[in-house]
Amino acid sequence: MNTQTEVPAEIATLIETKRQASLKERQQKAESEKREREEAEAIGKAKYDEYIQAALAKVPEFLHQYVSGSDEEPDYFRIGKGWEQPKTWLHFEIPGLAQIMFAPNAKQSPWKCQTASPYEQRYGYDGETILIEPSLSFSDGQYGWTDDIDYALGSAQGELQKYRKYVEEYEVKQDEIAKEREQRQAEAQVRAARDAEANAQRELQATREKLEEQALFEVIKNDPVVMHLVKAFILVMDERRDFNAQL
Repeated sequence: MNTQTEVPAEIATLIETKRQASLKERQQKAESEKREREEAEAIGKAKYDEYIQAALAKVPEFLHQYVSGSDEEPDYFRIGKGWEQPKTWLHFEIPGLAQIMFAPNAKQSPWKCQTASPYEQRYGYDGETILIEPSLSFSDGQYGWTDDIDYALGSAQGELQKYRKYVEEYEVKQDEIAKEREQRQAEAQVRAARDAEANAQRELQATREKLEEQALFEVIKNDPVVMHLVKAFILVMDERRDFNAQL
């Protein structure tokens, strides 16, 4: 067995050369993949922007200023590679209205507005009231779509008004629940104080009775006649208890 620990210079040079070549190859591959991704993302973003412009061309011009960004970031890389097509719906945020949505590729009924939902009241495992806030959201599925933009705008106004009303009701209910919680806490504190007072009175009465018994015992313990009468009384009571138990 060769006990020499130092690698021969010629072999060490070969190993280092191979390591450097492998490192350079990995770096070049990473740079190439990065360039490829950046190029695909640039192509994908251009396709997406074209899609948005084409979609806006189908929308009345007065709405263009109210278009908002998508909730989900498009995957520009996949779009650029051709693995998927842009399919984002356009959202419009108009002051005084709930959001409205436009589906550019829909063959019919491309418009939809958010719908308002009132607060929900639930109960926890401990009976505590749980309030779920009112919400504005787009309904799932095919429900709510229309081909009438004027109808969509009017509905969006009505839904926002309903939502504001629901928020007011929610805040009133929150105040009611807070007051009820405070009242329950106050009543619990009163009960706890009453129970503590009752316990203190019972302990005081028990201590007083014990002291009275001790004082009485101190008086009679040196009187043999009284002690015999007490013992006789206790014996008679025990016999009466046994007799009653046998009946």
